[in-house]
Amino acid sequence: MHQKNILINAPSFDELGGVANHYKGLSKYFSNYVRYHTVGSRKKHPGIFYLPYDIICFIFKICFFKVNIVVLNPSLSYKAVRRDEIFLRIARFFNKKVVVFFHGWDRSYEKTLQKNPKKILGEFYKADAFLVLAKEFKNKLIDWGIDCPIYLTSTKVDDALLKGFDINSRDFTEINLLFLSRIEKNKGIFEALDAVMELKKKNINGVSLTVVGDGPALNEARQYAVDNKLSNVDFKGRLDGDDLAAEFRDNNIYLFPSYHGEGMPTSVLEAMAFGMPIVTTANAGLKDVFENEKMGRFCKMRNSNDLVKNILCLITLDNLPEISRYNFYFAKNHFMASKVAKKLEKVCENV
Repeated sequence: MHQKNILINAPSFDELGGVANHYKGLSKYFSNYVRYHTVGSRKKHPGIFYLPYDIICFIFKICFFKVNIVVLNPSLSYKAVRRDEIFLRIARFFNKKVVVFFHGWDRSYEKTLQKNPKKILGEFYKADAFLVLAKEFKNKLIDWGIDCPIYLTSTKVDDALLKGFDINSRDFTEINLLFLSRIEKNKGIFEALDAVMELKKKNINGVSLTVVGDGPALNEARQYAVDNKLSNVDFKGRLDGDDLAAEFRDNNIYLFPSYHGEGMPTSVLEAMAFGMPIVTTANAGLKDVFENEKMGRFCKMRNSNDLVKNILCLITLDNLPEISRYNFYFAKNHFMASKVAKKLEKVCENV
């Protein structure tokens, strides 16, 4: 069968968003038949500033690169949907197949769509396939009358991140907690700090927390740790590459008590790939893949006491090495970038 040429609309790889990170990680694992087209903000300028240029370049690539399939990557949000509706119309005008991958999912916009989804999402009903990160998102599209194929997918773990890692080196003599995320209140950073404070009060010796990431709540979180004399908390800032891998290796339980409404948080999958037991909230995409107790523990949102309870459960059950190995092999079989890239190409081949 003749290989199809795929054009992927994606943010600039210089941007710090999840979609840019996703495709940057997949880029080296795609075949030679996949090309990118940059859309959205870049160089600190808003995306609307570049939109006319992006449209012209998109038409040029469709016409001269013999594109068969276009992959659009909006969030389910007002601005992203309106922007990508333009590219969908152009692709359909040139008789190209279109796959739409909804990454983020704005709950407030979902409520707006409920009133009349076919009117608001009209052009998207002409897409040939959809990709989503959670079963609940798939079911919602079906409820709205989308009748083309809808595929469940995941974010990815870069194969290169695990270079040199040996699962047999994982040690649980001391409990070193890791929180890795954009530092925002709704990611659960203060619940994580409160949990460490409570563990300290319970005289749980050898417990530490490493915080990796930056964001609008970073300074407040640092001051909160100082005010509460949390000397066992270390803020590392934003890391990547070997420095990021080192934190996954050096710490041994991953905390992600987010109430942000995640799709499929990449950091959780990365932690699993490094054999870390996970304590997390039951966010959308995670509910479909996370096996409670077998991979770690689900905890309640906005509840540091429940977070503490589930950390203590992990520590006292004495099966951390078993959970660690299970997570490592599960992630290796399902979430590696090399596998996710091939799955996306397979979806495109089938439309």
